[in-house]
Amino acid sequence: MFVEAMADPQHEQHPDLMRWFGRPFDPEMIEEDEIRKGIEKLGPSPNPRQSRGRKET
Repeated sequence: MFVEAMADPQHEQHPDLMRWFGRPFDPEMIEEDEIRKGIEKLGPSPNPRQSRGRKET
């Protein structure tokens, strides 16, 4: 719904979503720096190759 409403200024939800999102939305625009910052805030990812506190025998 978000993409459709943002793409159509006549859509009932368009004004509300524009206020919420704060700027026009372009689904082709990837903001890699913002994505990386958001991922970093989540913390380190678990490494499936590391043993989780277990010693290998």
